[in-house]
Amino acid sequence: MHRLASRYLIPAALVMLAYGLAMVATFALLMPLQLKVLPEYANHASLLFLPHGVRVLTAWLYRWRSVILLLPASLAGHVYLDGFDFALSELLASLAGVVCAVMVFEALLRLGVDLYPAKGKRVHWLELALVGGLASIINGIGTALFYGNDLTTASARFLGDVTGVVASLFLLVVFVRFAERLARA
Repeated sequence: MHRLASRYLIPAALVMLAYGLAMVATFALLMPLQLKVLPEYANHASLLFLPHGVRVLTAWLYRWRSVILLLPASLAGHVYLDGFDFALSELLASLAGVVCAVMVFEALLRLGVDLYPAKGKRVHWLELALVGGLASIINGIGTALFYGNDLTTASARFLGDVTGVVASLFLLVVFVRFAERLARA
C-alpha cells in the first residue's frame, strides 16, 4: 500500500493540486484582466496559461505516467470552465494537452537528447522552456483540430502556453530557493 501511495496517489494529488491552482490563477485572476485589455480571444485562450507549465513539469518528472496523472486534472479543469456538459471534441483536445509534453521529451530522447531528471544531472530551465514551446505546437495542432480554432486563437494559445511554462518555471525556482533558505535557517 505504501508503494502504491508513493508511486501514484501522492503524485496524483500533487499534480491535481498544482493543476487546479494553475487553472484558478489563470481563469479567476489573470483571465478577467486579459479580457479587459484583449477581449477578442475566444475559447479560453489565455495569454498566460499556467497549467501548461504543470503539464511540462509533470511530464519531465513522471514520463509516460504523467498522462495518467494529468488526465483527471485536465478533465477537472474542463469541468471548472464549462461544467459537466462538454463534447467529445473537448475531451480529445484535453488529451492532446495531456500528451503533448511527454511526446516532446520522448521524441528528444529517441534523438539522443535526454532531458529527463537524473541524480547528479543539472537542470537547465531553458531546455524545459524549449520543451514547453515544442509541446505547445503539438497542443496547438490538437486544439485547432478539435476546437476548430482560427490562426489568431491558435497563436494566442501558443503564446499562453509558452508564457505559462516560463512563469511556472520562474515560480518553481523562486519556491525552491525560498525552501533552501528556510532549510538553512
